[in-house]
Amino acid sequence: MIKLNSLLFTAVACLLVALPSFATSTFVDRIVELTNEQRRLHGLASLAPVTSLDNAAQAHADDQAARNYIAHVTPEGVTVTERVRKAGYTGIGGWENLYGGGGSKYGTAEAAVKGWMESPGHRENILNSQITEIGVGLATDASGRNIYVQNFGASR
Repeated sequence: MIKLNSLLFTAVACLLVALPSFATSTFVDRIVELTNEQRRLHGLASLAPVTSLDNAAQAHADDQAARNYIAHVTPEGVTVTERVRKAGYTGIGGWENLYGGGGSKYGTAEAAVKGWMESPGHRENILNSQITEIGVGLATDASGRNIYVQNFGASR
């Protein structure tokens, strides 16, 4: 019985360690889904997820969470175009949406996309007919605020 309890405890512990990664990927998938819903509602094609854009978005989300800022340009002056190139993106890149929200009302994928759609510049990125690809990152800072990053690109 002790051995069974030990195995059960180990299995639960492993699941708990994996949960944040699973939860993050679920949020990221939901952002892409909601963004594509908005595009379809406006007669536009869905965006294709691209790993290099995901990597650039995730790195920027992680950096902002770690250093407690939200900005399109890093404190060192690195732009979205430079970040997506560094991540290996070969298409045309340079569009980005950021969202920082905490708590149950503002920390959701739905709240992020709703906020972007209510902001003219962010809405313009989501509904830009030239954009064909997307990458999304999500990080949570020390205060519990979710930081979402969308990087957009157009294949060459």
